[in-house]
Amino acid sequence: MDYYETEPYGSNYSLKTPIRLTPNECVKLCDWTNPNRQDGFEHFVKSYVRPLRLKYCLGIGLSDNQDCLRCILSLDRTRDVPYEQEDIDLIKYLHPLINHLHINLFTPPQNFSQKDFLLNQPVLTQREWEIANLIIKGVSTTDISTRLCISKNTIYKHIANMYKKLNVSNKAAFIHLLHQKMED
Repeated sequence: MDYYETEPYGSNYSLKTPIRLTPNECVKLCDWTNPNRQDGFEHFVKSYVRPLRLKYCLGIGLSDNQDCLRCILSLDRTRDVPYEQEDIDLIKYLHPLINHLHINLFTPPQNFSQKDFLLNQPVLTQREWEIANLIIKGVSTTDISTRLCISKNTIYKHIANMYKKLNVSNKAAFIHLLHQKMED
């Protein structure tokens, strides 16, 4: 990361400007073994890739809440063994989970209240709001159960009720909806 930080603002290697990626662009394979690259990254290859003796890179674009690229996770290889298609397929399969983790790690936890939602949204109970705030902060259902002194089955029932009220079917959609409404 030192290399990226020393480059001037606006360089090809900076992620300071938001870039929107389609799902097909989120995982890219780079073959650094071609000595005659003509893709605009010649300086990067010469000053960063070659000194590290990198041969192949599998880049994974990680975005923020607005689907703008904010970080690139790079799996580098220094051996002369290229990535196989099954490696790439596995990373593509895992990308949404990795990106969701990235969003949760770098989005500051916020407390939500009923007034954060628009008036036409269903109202959650006070206990549901407590659970929702803990879920947003990344607390596991086991830890929520311990903190609130209620069984895991009760937690799951509250979560099911919230999903039904908010018309979502999974945790990612639930968290996304809460983040969306917080920004409104």
